[in-house]
Amino acid sequence: MELMSIENLRVRFPSPAGTVFAVNGVSLSVDKGEILGIVGESGSGKSVTCQSLMGLLGPRARTSGRVRYGAHSVEIGEMVALRRRGGFPAAMIFQDAVAGLNPLRTVGSQIAEVFTFGRGLSSGEARRRTIELLASVGIRDPEQRFTAYPHQMSGGMNQRITIAMALAASPELLIADEPTTALDVTVQAQICALLRRLVDETGLSVIFISHDLDLVTEFCDRVAVMYAGALVELGTSRTLRKRARHPYTHALFSAIPGHHPALAQLEEIPGEIMVNTVEPTACGFAPRCPRRQERCGIEVPPLERRTDERLACFNPY
Repeated sequence: MELMSIENLRVRFPSPAGTVFAVNGVSLSVDKGEILGIVGESGSGKSVTCQSLMGLLGPRARTSGRVRYGAHSVEIGEMVALRRRGGFPAAMIFQDAVAGLNPLRTVGSQIAEVFTFGRGLSSGEARRRTIELLASVGIRDPEQRFTAYPHQMSGGMNQRITIAMALAASPELLIADEPTTALDVTVQAQICALLRRLVDETGLSVIFISHDLDLVTEFCDRVAVMYAGALVELGTSRTLRKRARHPYTHALFSAIPGHHPALAQLEEIPGEIMVNTVEPTACGFAPRCPRRQERCGIEVPPLERRTDERLACFNPY
């Protein structure tokens, strides 16, 4: 069952070089109890897409598109007002957990204020609920950790704290913006296991943003691949791992160790992602694509449904 959908999202930013066309007509949906992965290089529009849902882009951003959530259907620019009315119960966690925490306050007090100011609980009840929440995200000795400061905890523990803080607001959708990038592989696996357990136990929906296609296809139910502000491929993790059809997705897989013959040299994607300072009129990946055709340089490929996936390419694999 669908929880939320974005329709034709577009985001523009003014800059000294001209208008930056950061997101160009992205449409996505998230089901209840689903983990949707969004993957792509820096500059592909992953974070901007999700920050627009949370109303975090600031006054200079020019946005268009609609969000549907339950009985609500609003313009993307109205998301801040909708969230303040409690009409869109979503929360977001970020890559740098320490930067998202106040170094001068204990971690327990930072979580507890969500209960006191956001939900009107007494200080004693807020403390009790906070300790329960710390235990639920795998923090050992939660009573003791309640009075700890962020610098007294490891990176993985601080990331669990930010997850607990997000869960204190009882969201139905949790947006995780590269929450494992700064962590070692063991802690990364623990955070992913924690998120999966929360999804299974509570029915929480998760949007998981990452550069790591291998991690995303192992962890997420479906994967959306973005490039230069556009959605280029969307399918189940199993489908993408079995056969990635878009040349960009195929190139990303080819650059992952273990997805090629033993001792073979890793493939690289030539060139770099370009910043759109004009309205796109062609495939953004065409300058780097080994399968480009003349049509790719003069026309934007539409995102079309093909069997159980969606694909924007004139000459896929």
